Amino acid sequence: MSNSEFIFPQEIVDQVVDEISSLGSKKLLSPVALSGRCFLHPAQSYIFRAIDLTRAKPQDWNTFCAILHHSPTIKFHVRRIFFGNISSDPHEHLDVGFEVPAICKFAELNSTISLFTGLQALHFNFDGQDHQDDWRRVLIECRQNLITPFWCQASITTLTLSSLRNVPIGFMNSILKLSQLTTLMIENVEFIKDAPFMQGTFHLINLETFGLVFKLAPQSQVKKLGDFIIRLASWKLRKIMVSESGEYCVQVLK
Repeated sequence: MSNSEFIFPQEIVDQVVDEISSLGSKKLLSPVALSGRCFLHPAQSYIFRAIDLTRAKPQDWNTFCAILHHSPTIKFHVRRIFFGNISSDPHEHLDVGFEVPAICKFAELNSTISLFTGLQALHFNFDGQDHQDDWRRVLIECRQNLITPFWCQASITTLTLSSLRNVPIGFMNSILKLSQLTTLMIENVEFIKDAPFMQGTFHLINLETFGLVFKLAPQSQVKKLGDFIIRLASWKLRKIMVSESGEYCVQVLK
């Protein structure tokens, strides 16, 4: 049957895709996307809504970029991206068991993120149970460039930083200027030791959800950062999530 004959009302197409997507497997949607033009974009909107690169290798990143190049409309469907290690050069040799190589260079990361005009959330080292990504190895200009997508894309309203170490206080001060953020999660993050927390300019005027999670006793900088954010954002905050040693405490404010 030709594509010209394969025509259904959009409501039927959307219902079919919704039912299949509810089964929880993206693999089931791939043949649906290829079955007819009317199914392509609705199916792609589910398949590429969340991109999980937490365990990706450099070759996986290259494959992902090739898919974007071959099917440029995919970029309009991406809403969330989960990144793993980004501190290491993807081409350098690392001892097995020490760290996993980064999937790409920072320049590639930022140029690709800028393609997703509907992107809503970024999660860095989201699945870092096995190690903390050491940002001491990241050049200063690269850390600042990490903020670039936020300045350029007001659609990004959620940021999660998880299992990171040696994060500069200056980087967090840059985060505090991102006025479009509605959700900020800081999980098991360690700042550079002996670097005092300096209260920067606070622009998180739209922050509604704030999370501060740590497994061990938090650094003094982390405590001060949490107090600073909660105090200045209290008039807008709806939910605060705090966890110590795995024990969660969720406070709904409004």
